[in-house]
Amino acid sequence: MILCLDAQGFPMREDQILLDLPPKERAVLALLIRQQSKVVSKQAFADSAWRDKAMSDESLARCISSIRGVVADLPGIRIESVYGTGYRLQIDSPGEARYARLLNAAQAPPQAVEAFLHARQLSQQRTPAALDRALTLLREVSLQHPRYAAARIALAEVLGAAASWGLNADTTFVDEGLRHLDEAQRLDAASPGLATARAFLLDSAWRFDEARGAWQRAIEQASTDPETLFLHGRFLLVTGDARGAIERLRAAVRLHPYSALLRVTLARALAHAGDVPGACAEAASTCADHPESAIAGIYHLGLLAWSQPEPSLADAAWGWAERRDASPLALSVFAYALARTGRAGEALETVAACLGCPTTSPCVAALHVPTLVELGDLDRALALLAAAEQARCGVLPMALRDPGNIALRSLPAYAQLMDRVFGAGLVSSGHGSTGSPL
Repeated sequence: MILCLDAQGFPMREDQILLDLPPKERAVLALLIRQQSKVVSKQAFADSAWRDKAMSDESLARCISSIRGVVADLPGIRIESVYGTGYRLQIDSPGEARYARLLNAAQAPPQAVEAFLHARQLSQQRTPAALDRALTLLREVSLQHPRYAAARIALAEVLGAAASWGLNADTTFVDEGLRHLDEAQRLDAASPGLATARAFLLDSAWRFDEARGAWQRAIEQASTDPETLFLHGRFLLVTGDARGAIERLRAAVRLHPYSALLRVTLARALAHAGDVPGACAEAASTCADHPESAIAGIYHLGLLAWSQPEPSLADAAWGWAERRDASPLALSVFAYALARTGRAGEALETVAACLGCPTTSPCVAALHVPTLVELGDLDRALALLAAAEQARCGVLPMALRDPGNIALRSLPAYAQLMDRVFGAGLVSSGHGSTGSPL
């Protein structure tokens, strides 16, 4: 056991080191250890730690937060909040902590589990058709198995992913996702991934102040979950902390090294931090390991078009754009590669054709901003970003942080847009001065 009590009832680690805690926190943790895996009621905490003094919910919450800080470096330790009731101490083995989601998801009928796993694989592809199919599958599973909390949590995360990639043109996805998470919490407040999905939905909807606190809770509960580390890394990247994002994403990749999406996002973070050679190396390695991955191939081409432009890159990007299930990124990278290799007329024609298509949403249109910036059409680039703001596009925060749009940053209208999307507290975060156009 990672945590235990000594003869006097003092909490200690398995290496016999006593935990340095004030008396009240010590009594609370001792009670949690004695009742490990069981929910400890608020009244029990009051009787054990406060005794004849009044205990408020806020004072108990502060006490729990302090304990979480002390045990944060111990693997597999989770102090879970059980809404309206109390708290529960969970101590997992490293393997259990890492695979908690999958182990929890397996507790369902086989057909539901198969649909859950397939939907998660589809969501990693980040193409319109794959995300749409994942949403359909998870909605069907949630209807057929209404008590399957894992499917509801996965559905909320896929809704956030669809929004962050510009596939939802409004904010109704947040309401749908939060409804599923509220129901999942009612079914099982300790479901792995619950806090992560809630935080991801909030930052996908630009509710960054709420998301920051939600991410703190998610990391406290799931510090060894690669999905949590990945999505928190993305949040740090969007809010301007590229260095912090790299740290989180590298931890996620160590736990889940076979995910093309994780590694592409790490390459993006490296580019945002100014490490272009490192970004290119990571992207190239990902393509070598995942030659079938559209997101890996397209992002690598975008990086090369920015750092080492050559005519063949446009043809390669067009190859990805011609696919039946093409990512919206493919045509934007194609246009950007044309612009970077001196084919300005063709680049403008491509952008005009994409923007003139009746099915092009403001979210997808915003992907063409780096090409317009490269061509010097800053007014039109700003107009696309402003339209994405009006549509509340989930893709906009990443587009605003994109180092490929650096030429816009001296314009007052751009600074005002940043302030409206992020708020003054986040606009001053580091932007990076170099990077990819994606």
